[in-house]
Amino acid sequence: MQRIKDQESDHRDIAFKTLAWLTYAFRSLSLKELQHALAIEPGHFELDEELIMDGQSITALAPDLSFLIKVLM
Repeated sequence: MQRIKDQESDHRDIAFKTLAWLTYAFRSLSLKELQHALAIEPGHFELDEELIMDGQSITALAPDLSFLIKVLM
């Protein structure tokens, strides 16, 4: 958690969003589902394809969660 907290704010936000999605999802998410979930901004109801991050970027921003994300890949 400390490594996530020590990141710059944008990266920290993505890492915490990743943690929240992996923790609170009712079922295991595929990597594609996680990518789409992270790309939707609060208050928006449509997916902006330009905001979809690749799996390696998500893993880099959430290093302590990389083992979970790699299972999804």
